[in-house]
This record gives sequence, structure tokens and C-alpha cells, in this order.
Amino acid sequence: MSKQETDAADPYRDSTRNATLVRLAVEVMKANGKSLPSLTSAGGPDALKTFRAAMVHAETMLQTVENRGEEIIHAYRLFPCEPMSGSDPQNVREILRQFEDAGWGKGMSEGTLRSRIDEILRDIEEETNRRREGLLQFLERHGFKEPADRDIDRRVKAILEDFAIPGVIGEVGPLRSQMADVIRRMLDEAMAPTLLESGTAESPTDPLTIAHFLRFVCGHETCEEAKVARSGGALLLRPYELFLYAHQRNIQTENLTRSRKVLDPHFVPQPEYPSSLSIMVAHGGSEEYLRELAEEDEKRGRERETLEKPTEERLGSKQRAEMGKEHAAVEATGKALPGKHAAKESAPKKKSLKRHQR
Repeated sequence: MSKQETDAADPYRDSTRNATLVRLAVEVMKANGKSLPSLTSAGGPDALKTFRAAMVHAETMLQTVENRGEEIIHAYRLFPCEPMSGSDPQNVREILRQFEDAGWGKGMSEGTLRSRIDEILRDIEEETNRRREGLLQFLERHGFKEPADRDIDRRVKAILEDFAIPGVIGEVGPLRSQMADVIRRMLDEAMAPTLLESGTAESPTDPLTIAHFLRFVCGHETCEEAKVARSGGALLLRPYELFLYAHQRNIQTENLTRSRKVLDPHFVPQPEYPSSLSIMVAHGGSEEYLRELAEEDEKRGRERETLEKPTEERLGSKQRAEMGKEHAAVEATGKALPGKHAAKESAPKKKSLKRHQR
């Protein structure tokens, strides 16, 4: 038996592969801040423990490379995606072209792709409504009524006025805004375990980002609106988020996955989704959407202050006028009371001592 035949029968004797494993193991050790131990008898039998552990990691890495043809690729990995902004919106034909470029072709005609997209969009709409209703019902069962932003602002304002803070520091707008923000964050933190228990949300902001997900994916609030747009050739979709949602919900999995070895050999898939969070919660537009909501809230706050200012000025003028009247009344009362001089003159005059002696 030749050396090549022997190596093929026993991969552990494949010198080329073993050399690759050693280099990988050394790199693994470096990444962990380790170095090759001194190969001396003084090191004892445990001297190579670190190296053997690194070899296990290296073996796993090498097997992943060798077996990459068996890797199952889901459709979402055909499309690049920026974490903060999401994937680029595309029409159905552009999405189909990327399937074809990856060598997917078979079983993915334009009509088939449209029907699968419709099914995914319907599920997004239904799941959004289910989560919203489930969350509201859960909160109602616990007697929870989420305070509106204006309620928090009004209560903070009342607290500041009760402690006469405006009279001490004057303008309290920035302080009031900061206090309201702290209260909102504390409510979010306190509500997080309850929302997790409900099974309909993973964090306090989930209901907001989930409600925005369908619009982020297809640009419309409902599936009907999306169908109308598609019939007019104006429907644009974010394919990464759309198909990742299908992957997480196990929708059309058998039709939206392929073994890598059947795809084009030059096709390089996108990385797997790195998070355990639902894409409905962590989609690329969620941060931007929450920022827009915060800006709208700040704008409403400024508008409220603008509307409240004339009222506060009128109340202040009225209060000053009342205080002026009270002060005038006190002064008037003081003038009406008899002074010392008046009291002296009104008292009966005493006879002089001399006249009495006479």
C-alpha cells in the first residue's frame, strides 16, 4: 500500500493535514494568550493539556472547512445586510436574480417566489397582531395601565412645583425632561421581567419595533397595501429580513434551504444571523424608528411647553396681582389702626401738679 493510500485510509497519519492542524492549534493558543509549553520531562504528563485542547478546537475548525459542502444555506444568507440600516430594498425580479446568481435556480421561478413572499408577509402581519393582542391582554390581566408620556411629564412638573423648585432655580424644563427620562428607563427595567413572562415581548421596546417590522420589510402597514403596490410594480422588499423571519418561524423551510454543494461553487454565503433575538425585535430599522419616536416625543414636549407658557404666565400674573392686593390690604389696615400719637391725644389730660397743689 502506498503512502497516499495509507493516509487516505487513516487520516490521523496524513502528514499534510496534521501539519495544518498544528498551525491552527498554535493560532488558537495565541488567540487565548497561551504559548507552546516547554517539552521537557519536568513538565510532567499535564504539560501538553493546553496544546491538546487547542488541537480539539483546530480539528473542529478544519472539519468545518472540509465539510462546508454539506452546510445547509438558508435563503436569507444570499443577501448582504448592514446591522444598523438593514438590507437594500429590492423588487421581486432583483431578488430572483440573486437566487439565480447563487445557482439556486431550480424550483424558484418568479411566480413561485411571489407566492412564498406573500405567505411570509401574511405571517408577519398575523404574528404582529397576535403579539400586540397578547401583550395587551396580559397587561390588562395584571391591571397595568402604561402611563402616557404626557402623564409622566405632568406628574414630574407637579412634583417640582410642590417642592417650589421653579422658584429656587427658575427654568426647570431641562430638569423636568431629565427626570421624566429617568422614570421611563426605570419603568422599562421594572417591566422587562413581566414582558418576558408574557411570552409576547423580550424587552419594553419590543411592541414598538415589532409593530414597525412589516413596514420596514415591505414599506407598507398591511399585506393588502403591499399587494396593491406589487400589482403596480412599486413593491420593494428587504430580502434579508424577510427570509430571516421565515427561517426563525420555520416557514417554507424545505423550499428556502439548499445544501451548499448544489449551489454555484463561487457563491460565498453571508454569515449566519449572530443573535438569538427575533428579527422582529432587532431589525435594522428599529434603532432609527425608536430615535424618530424619541424626536417626536421631544417635539411634542416643546409644543406642550409652548402651549403651557401663556397659561403659566397668566397664572403667574394672577398670582402676583392677588399678592399685590393682599399687600395693599395689609398696608391699608395698618394705616387705619390708631398710632401712638393718636392714642396720646385721645387719652384724658391729667391736671398739672401745681394746679392741684393750689
